[in-house]
Amino acid sequence: MKPETSQNIQKVKLHILNKKQSAFASSMLYNLKIEAANVDKIQLHTSEEKNAILINEDWFNQHQLTEQASILVHEVLHYSLQHDLRLGQRDPEIYQKACDQVVNNLLMDMEYELPNYEKNFTKPKYRNMAVEAVYKDIEQEQQQEQQDNKNQNQNNNSGSGFGSDLVFQSGSTAQQNQRTQQVLSADMSQKAQSNKSIGSDGSVFEQFFKDIKEGKLDWRTILAQYVDEISQNEMSYINFNRRYLPLDLYLPDTKGENSIERIALAFDVSGSVTEPETKAFLAEMRKIKDQINPEVMSVTTFNHKIVEQFDITQDKDLAQVTMKISGGTNLKPVFKYYNETKNNPLFLIVFSDMDLYLPKKPKYPVIWICINNSDWKAPYGKIIHITSEDLTKGIK
Repeated sequence: MKPETSQNIQKVKLHILNKKQSAFASSMLYNLKIEAANVDKIQLHTSEEKNAILINEDWFNQHQLTEQASILVHEVLHYSLQHDLRLGQRDPEIYQKACDQVVNNLLMDMEYELPNYEKNFTKPKYRNMAVEAVYKDIEQEQQQEQQDNKNQNQNNNSGSGFGSDLVFQSGSTAQQNQRTQQVLSADMSQKAQSNKSIGSDGSVFEQFFKDIKEGKLDWRTILAQYVDEISQNEMSYINFNRRYLPLDLYLPDTKGENSIERIALAFDVSGSVTEPETKAFLAEMRKIKDQINPEVMSVTTFNHKIVEQFDITQDKDLAQVTMKISGGTNLKPVFKYYNETKNNPLFLIVFSDMDLYLPKKPKYPVIWICINNSDWKAPYGKIIHITSEDLTKGIK
């Protein structure tokens, strides 16, 4: 990359910090590499191995600083809204235009300075509209123009000045979940900075967060969001993760004094639980340990009483955990155990079909993973409804 380009990109990153939703944009930009490449103008290139913004340096450097910022955040918003993964059976050319309309209207709301060619392309009527609705409107306009024997490359249907910057792909579940979690984490940073979500005020991100609450996203992604929320609410921010300081993001250092000391998992091993479900429990336990990496992960198996209790401090300790199925179901002994001061976790995750006696609200936050009981409502805590199929999918 040319020295001029590198300098411009550093200036742009500093400029972004002074804009609306700066924490969100900076955090999401951190997930993307910026590389010089032999592309027409600019391109968002994503895969399971690498996510990058590819730029034509000569084209990029001919813009003013404020315009360069809007160009990079344009790609950040495409990436955040997963536009490159959502083409489906739609016409790629029309869908590209629809995505650009959505993103450019967002940029204007965030008070970015679009290049003149983008201002002329962007139509305010598409503000706060979902890309699917914009696509349908553009498609209908093109059909009408064809009927009227008009040139469909004029007026509303001229393309964005950024060109075809999206490389469409189906996207694996892992890609989608990773990107969703990046957006949720960036939004938490934004809320910490301004007490306001990027999904507020009718923004197109509002539907994204609504889908999460309605369980339309992978349940593990929702669990990760809940864990982030609870952790950020419960933890101190005295020690900061220095990796984020250049971006002005103050996130806890998970390796310092304020690392997560103790979390708890409780697994229902009563007679209603199946053998495949217990195998899935063990797999989820390992994933949670890998992702959160607390100093202590307390694991309890229970039926009408506590069957076994394990304190996991190292990966090798995971092999000790067993799941012995028997008996009825009662959470009271579990809550009593964790209510003791020395055993207090940052939060407790309960895996059960919830056919049980429910004790009064404990001292710590609870996340309920409710299996095969969609009508059950939690009187407190966060709840995620899943099926046995959701839980055991991919488990051998």
